[in-house]
Amino acid sequence: MSTIGGRIQTVRKERKKEAKALYTKLGISKQAWSNYEKDRRTPELYKLIDISNELCVSLDYLTCRTNIQFNPKDEDFEALMEIFPGLEPEHRKQLIDTAKKLRRTTL
Repeated sequence: MSTIGGRIQTVRKERKKEAKALYTKLGISKQAWSNYEKDRRTPELYKLIDISNELCVSLDYLTCRTNIQFNPKDEDFEALMEIFPGLEPEHRKQLIDTAKKLRRTTL
């Protein structure tokens, strides 16, 4: 089972970011950061937003609402999210199918 602290720690390590650099930049004490990563304490929403922005990962991913990691600052992703809601259901399906095919060819 994923946890907020586990995801913070995992993403931080995947991004090769040092804990000290992050908690210093975000104005979080060493003790609080340690408690976040060890799930002894959950960051307040405004801190979670700062952490997700600094780690370039969605708040939904950090809070375990999705298992899909994506960078909400990615311009291509943002453009796709603007287009997708306006598509007809059959066009949404076509777009998803095409994306899956493209993904298989790059793996």
